[in-house]
Amino acid sequence: MALASTLEPARPLHFIGIGGVGMSSLAKIFLERGYSISGSDRCRNAYVEDLEATGVKIFNAQEAANIKELLGTSPLIVRSSAVSNDHPEVQEALMAELTIWHRSELLQELMANHQSSVAIAGSHGKTTTSAFIATLLFWAGRDPTVAVGGRVDSIGSNGCSGSGKILVAEADESDGTIMKYTPTIGVITNLELEHVDHFASEDDLVSTLVKFGCNSGLVLANKECNKLTPRVVQQLTSAGVRCLSWSLKHKSSAYYRLIQDSLQGCSSLNTTTAIWYEGEENIGEIQVPVVGHHNLSNLAAAMACCRNLGLSFQQLKDVLLHLKLPGRRFEIRGEYEGRIIIDDYAHHPTEIRATLSTARLLINRIDMNLPLVPRRVVAVFQPHKYSRLAAFLKEFVCALAEEVDRVIILPVYDAPTQIPCRGITSQVLADQLISQYNQASCPSAQNMSCSEIDTTNALGASKVTYSRSLHDLAENMLDYTIPGDLVVVMGAGDTHNLFGLLPRKLNI
Repeated sequence: MALASTLEPARPLHFIGIGGVGMSSLAKIFLERGYSISGSDRCRNAYVEDLEATGVKIFNAQEAANIKELLGTSPLIVRSSAVSNDHPEVQEALMAELTIWHRSELLQELMANHQSSVAIAGSHGKTTTSAFIATLLFWAGRDPTVAVGGRVDSIGSNGCSGSGKILVAEADESDGTIMKYTPTIGVITNLELEHVDHFASEDDLVSTLVKFGCNSGLVLANKECNKLTPRVVQQLTSAGVRCLSWSLKHKSSAYYRLIQDSLQGCSSLNTTTAIWYEGEENIGEIQVPVVGHHNLSNLAAAMACCRNLGLSFQQLKDVLLHLKLPGRRFEIRGEYEGRIIIDDYAHHPTEIRATLSTARLLINRIDMNLPLVPRRVVAVFQPHKYSRLAAFLKEFVCALAEEVDRVIILPVYDAPTQIPCRGITSQVLADQLISQYNQASCPSAQNMSCSEIDTTNALGASKVTYSRSLHDLAENMLDYTIPGDLVVVMGAGDTHNLFGLLPRKLNI
């Protein structure tokens, strides 16, 4: 279907659910390109407020009257998979015979109108990798157009319309619409089954990513991912798709390798010395300003991508120190009554492990730019979607029982219409964590695997707290934690609202 015929600056765009991170980034891009933008969202967040401050008309209720008010302008309606067919605005738009696009169609239209485009896919690390690519290109003078699932420091937002010829876009595979994209470079950070409400099996997920890869001019893939990525790469290679990989291991067959220099090591946890290889050639040494193995891998992906977009190694070396993690990726929010508060988007067991492993690196370190020296790790976790919690309950228990001194569990964040799957709730997660801590204290249970954990309630309750709400957590933060704690708040729901609920302001 030729979409471009209905997309022109004279025609307004109306985004249903404009506060979503993917929707707001596109709205910002088209606003900067001269389009008249409106949108609706029941929830007000920073993205909505930023758009409203720049003149975007925001409807705070989502109802048919919004569309009726806009009918005289014949807007193009943009929706995401989160907006159902029976949504009142969708129904009214259908009755008025307005054109309705899925957000993926709008993003694909952007890709088709750029000389080069990069689409970053994968189960974990998409936003960070996208932000790294955008930042490197920005400071190298390429001024890319950017649509990312988090705030990118270099552009001050999650989206911007650049004057350059490159588009950098985070490609969400959660609803299968990733198959619509035709990027110059497709990046697969890693792959494992996560969105169980859409994909019935690992085979379904692999098939979707293979189609995405076949639509890409070049595929860059994580060699170290031993989950599903090898299956995707094998099928793509058999189909004749050009694939290159990256790795952090010296003895790897990956074409791109970012190897920490064992002689130089870390001058502090703020920077790491590493050597960049392409094939068998040692290209040179760099200073890496990020913490954690997973972020080094994300950086390797970004560097490989930028090299294929024409940046020289010297250009990359010169701009690397401008790198910063995107918003809600181990973001230090400040100090609160002797506690350091971290905000992180982790919502899958693999992500939780990576985040808490990074947190543990900071304990008792005096060489970090932190307001105080942290002594303990306290994990605050808000499960995101009942379906995900039910599918990975045991894995969540194992991930949260590692690397931490205390765990605080919040209620599941999900759509109001959703009900617990098979009775799986946050309280059940807390009970199983209590059981895990109790069994771990028994020598006969220390070697138990995730599959062997049962639900017997016992002595581990002293390490686990179930908090009824964000308001409860905010009011009792000083009771649930102690001075010197590194409090890592994790979740993909509304945990970012916690910091505005605290009785006293954070010291930034």
